[in-house]
Amino acid sequence: PFKISKKFQVIAGLGLNWVSSNYTDYYFGVTAQEVARAPSGSPLSVFNGEQAFQGKAQLVAIYDLSKRTALVLIEEFTHLPSQISDSPIVAKDYINRLYATITYSF
Repeated sequence: PFKISKKFQVIAGLGLNWVSSNYTDYYFGVTAQEVARAPSGSPLSVFNGEQAFQGKAQLVAIYDLSKRTALVLIEEFTHLPSQISDSPIVAKDYINRLYATITYSF
């Protein structure tokens, strides 16, 4: 962690996640039955998910509100490889998430 002040710290991280073909097929795959049910003229096509590695960067900011409570913000950026982003239901090749929470320590 990088201590910015007595109450504020930042933690940066990089990672690589492996996802199985079952995972990518379940979340991003498109079956022939789904294509058949799509409205005519739909650009939907069959897509079978494959295993893949996803690169990830994360930034966590922690601000102590008191001795027992803290505000935690997490910014997470995940790059989707072509094994996922080529799916017709995926609009971009990344996922960006922002989480905010307040923690309490007993």
